[in-house]
Amino acid sequence: MSSQEHQITPRQTFALLNLIWAFFAVLILVFFLIGLIFRREPVNSVNLYISAVIMAILSILILFFQGKMRGNLADGRLFPRLLDLDSWGLNPKAAAKLRVLELPQRAERLMLQAHVVFRTLIWLTSILVASFGLVLTLLGGRYRFMVLFGIVALTVIFYNYPSYPMFIQQQKRWQGFLETKTARRILKKEKAAAGDQK
Repeated sequence: MSSQEHQITPRQTFALLNLIWAFFAVLILVFFLIGLIFRREPVNSVNLYISAVIMAILSILILFFQGKMRGNLADGRLFPRLLDLDSWGLNPKAAAKLRVLELPQRAERLMLQAHVVFRTLIWLTSILVASFGLVLTLLGGRYRFMVLFGIVALTVIFYNYPSYPMFIQQQKRWQGFLETKTARRILKKEKAAAGDQK
């Protein structure tokens, strides 16, 4: 059997992503349960509210980060980068493996890699936001912290569900992008750079 036959398909990758997504969603629900079971008597503490404000600010920064990660999967940002391998910041060994592939295969690998990396980062940071609520609830006994931070985290998780049909639709749009002037200009530039290297 060749290495091609051993390679995981995009459908299988998304099936794995669905499992990871479900794990993170259930983990946040477990946080809700832990906060409900183990919360202490409510306390009024200036330090608690200062901590809540700090964690709220951190959560807002995380939301901005998550927005940027999701934006990296948008057609307008992703498609031009699929034609410019250097923009991915890959190590030389990984870049060399991709350079030997034809454009359709290379683009599919990069697109899939982008979905795996960026969506996983979004889910992990959502868990971090939910953990802020759990910590505040366990420290201060006020369950509303878990509700507030947990709902934000769950909303982000559900908004970033890894849909294989949507991935296929994006691949179809990618084929259309290759016919645009922007794509032809980037391809021409890449060919010229490859000719200079030779």
